[in-house]
Amino acid sequence: MGMQGSRCIVVLLLLSVLVLISTSAALAHNITELLSSRPDFATFNRYLSRTRLSYEVNSRNTITVLAIDNSAMTTLLAPRPTLATLRNRLSLHILLDYFDAGKLHQLSSGTAVAATIFQTTGKAPGMSGFVNMTDLGGGKVGFKPQDGSVDFAVFFVKSLVENPYNISVVQISGVIPSAEAAAPVPDPSMVNFMDTMTRKGCAIFAATLVATPKAFAAYKDNLQGGLTLFCPGDEVFLHFLAKFKNLTVDNRISYLEFCVTPIYRSLATLQSTSGPINTLATSGPGSFVFTVQNVGPDIALKTKVNTVKIIGTGLDQQPIAIYLLEEVLLPHELSASAPVPAPSPAPAPASTHSPPVPTPESPSPPAPPPLESVPPTAPPPLDGPVDQTPPPKSHGARAHHQCLVMSLISLALIMMS
Repeated sequence: MGMQGSRCIVVLLLLSVLVLISTSAALAHNITELLSSRPDFATFNRYLSRTRLSYEVNSRNTITVLAIDNSAMTTLLAPRPTLATLRNRLSLHILLDYFDAGKLHQLSSGTAVAATIFQTTGKAPGMSGFVNMTDLGGGKVGFKPQDGSVDFAVFFVKSLVENPYNISVVQISGVIPSAEAAAPVPDPSMVNFMDTMTRKGCAIFAATLVATPKAFAAYKDNLQGGLTLFCPGDEVFLHFLAKFKNLTVDNRISYLEFCVTPIYRSLATLQSTSGPINTLATSGPGSFVFTVQNVGPDIALKTKVNTVKIIGTGLDQQPIAIYLLEEVLLPHELSASAPVPAPSPAPAPASTHSPPVPTPESPSPPAPPPLESVPPTAPPPLDGPVDQTPPPKSHGARAHHQCLVMSLISLALIMMS
């Protein structure tokens, strides 16, 4: 191996270390795992997952969770609120800033105000989506909505998790009272969801979803916890249908699940979102994801295949959002650049001679295999095949080229993480 090859290996190793470091930082917390070892908070943890608030917590770099124990959760659940109402109540307990025990007991000017997940929904009137934290003296810190509707009735108990400036989990003595967050919100129904899609310009997409039972079931199973659908309008989806029907059944399901995220995202939330967004089709890191780009007032979704703008809002009412797209957003996994199964071997050329007629003394030719045993060829990709095979390179030039490409890919991973 020459000097150039050795340098390439050193560069790649260094970049790999940086990628690992940056990746571990990006995946620094998982609220479900952090609370899993604390049985006193099992109910709170379970409903963070059921309301999809755990997704919100895990997707943010700086967050504080005001946790309540099983006893307080029993009180909260006693009136049997809908899951949508419960999400609002719990979202008031998730602060979009970092507050650990030390910071809470050393508040500058004795008080601080923080926005919550409830505020980002756009459904919190006035200052009801903000939480006031005040040092009341004697080691007591109180919590209440900033709108001044109630006095301090909930207090700091203890710190559960502290990962400075990333995530803090603090136990408080009870549920933060808020008439706005507690306002009844009916759970969405699949009938209303489909009806809204049909009326707002996604009728063909809705019909396609109904005709794909597994995808329809996935939507239905996640509806109560919140969904955000990015739907191609009827005209553009109609032109896409031929390619969609050429996909395998599994890939049709994956595409339909790729169009929706398992969490409610208001327009305001999308405008402040960055980084990869998981979808119902996501099965691992980087699988069936897209990123959000904000350029002025425009919001666009980007994959490795194309970039598509949001051109309208069909519905933005917690826990459901439906946004209309100007074009069909194409996942990389179903594109020409994604790995596809190797095609079946080409059949041998037909003989120019007539086949011998079987006689009783000679065995009959074998029967052809059943249709289901013939391996299917890979369906055409959504964005069409493109031959981009480069001309042959010399060994040295090829090695240098590969090193450069791998280095650039590693650097890109660092910048994206």
